[in-house]
Amino acid sequence: MRKTPVHQLLLVVLAAVSAAGLGACGSETPSGETTGSGSGASGWPVLPSSGFIVGRAASMADVESGDAVFVAQVGESIIGVPLDLQIPQYAYLTDAGGSDRIRVIIVQAENAGGTDMIGYLQIDDGSQGVGTLAEFELLGIIPPE
Repeated sequence: MRKTPVHQLLLVVLAAVSAAGLGACGSETPSGETTGSGSGASGWPVLPSSGFIVGRAASMADVESGDAVFVAQVGESIIGVPLDLQIPQYAYLTDAGGSDRIRVIIVQAENAGGTDMIGYLQIDDGSQGVGTLAEFELLGIIPPE
């Protein structure tokens, strides 16, 4: 597989996020479901039934419709390859030292140019973002305690 420099991918990711108006804080997921800490008995919301990508690479149309957070693309070619992960699922986004853990729902997972990329919804403020797989602690589909 041809490796694409991460900086080229990030330009596409940021362009996709900007074009869709993502990245700003909000109180709803793309599917219109309210997020927040009091959504379920465990403080985690129910996983969404729409607003995510499974089994294929996302397109710009997916980002524009709210079904994806990013597009892995070089020029006109989509280069993303879906990762074999349960989507959606609960996770923590962690910092390099592991001391900060942000509650998220993973809604997209693709490999692009040798980098495993994750699209997520932040539970506490509804914002969306992109990180690398190594930045997440995957928790599965059962709400954590």
